[in-house]
Amino acid sequence: MKKFIALLSALILFCFSACSQSGNQNTTDFAAVSTTSKQEETKEITAQDKLKNILDDANFSGIVTVTKDEEQFFTYTKGTLRNGEAITIDTPMPIGSNSKHFCAAIIMLLQEEGKLSIDDTLSKYYPDYKYGATITIRNLLNMTAGIKEISPEDMPYHPNGTKEQEQKDIDAQKAIIFSSDPISAPGESYNYSNINYFLLSDIAKIVTGKDITTLLREYIFEPLKMTHSGTVYELSDSPKWAEGYSYVFDDVSINYNMVGAGGIISSASDMQIWMNALPQGKVVSKESYKLMTTPAGESIPYGFGLSLREGEAGHGGFIGIYSATIDMAPERKMTVFMASDTIGTKTQQDIMFERLLPQIG
Repeated sequence: MKKFIALLSALILFCFSACSQSGNQNTTDFAAVSTTSKQEETKEITAQDKLKNILDDANFSGIVTVTKDEEQFFTYTKGTLRNGEAITIDTPMPIGSNSKHFCAAIIMLLQEEGKLSIDDTLSKYYPDYKYGATITIRNLLNMTAGIKEISPEDMPYHPNGTKEQEQKDIDAQKAIIFSSDPISAPGESYNYSNINYFLLSDIAKIVTGKDITTLLREYIFEPLKMTHSGTVYELSDSPKWAEGYSYVFDDVSINYNMVGAGGIISSASDMQIWMNALPQGKVVSKESYKLMTTPAGESIPYGFGLSLREGEAGHGGFIGIYSATIDMAPERKMTVFMASDTIGTKTQQDIMFERLLPQIG
């Protein structure tokens, strides 16, 4: 009997001890979860503070926006434009050569509609061009056409002329382009030239009867509800649309068909819409986007109007006093947009790729 009582007492003591330990363990787990939550919250705030500190240290003036999962993750604005207006997420500014991926998207959409093929040779559109039989639209898109750059100052241009004068200028500009010898064979090497996108804009007009400004509005800006986007020609020709924004035209002079190469004006809010929609097949098909982000060659990190790096696609642009840089990382569901009227794209890219992106993760 004594042995039974002793055994029962030991069993009760064991159960009490085990239950106490279990209770303590639960309390400890709850505290750990609470601490982890606070650490995660602090980590997110710290990451955004770090981004702000980087831009403050760089004395950056302009706007930087970051989205994750299509949600606003970080916004930084500083400075005013020449008309005294504060820069905001909706402030339209010229985006320079970022216009190229918009132009490339127009070409891909026209291919999807069967109006052209990116493997068409230029002789189909310019039968008198002696090198046209060997250069394709694809070569123009990925900068492997071998066509040399021609300064806008060396091309006839009457910015305040009539439509008839505009067409005369375009014809004269094409005559200059087609009289120049290529600097390399098509597909042989990468040679960045705005003339490629001058011709792409012209080809789009040949097959549709509409200029690139109209096509951008019909195919992209209106469907995506990019309400703060347009081109320099809309600013000059449509005062109603340009009301409040006409100041940007004072610092930008761009040739007619160069709109597809560098004549788009947009805001950070609209560029976020664009950067999130393009990789998802909401502009061009996913197959077309894959073509746009396929390098022109093993040693050529350039697609169709997009520079490529480790699963990311982007571009830089500079025109007048304005510069803009974008980066799209579809696999991480992240976009970054940076624009300024005080610093160039080289400085922007140094800040973005060397300092900002490593902090965003």
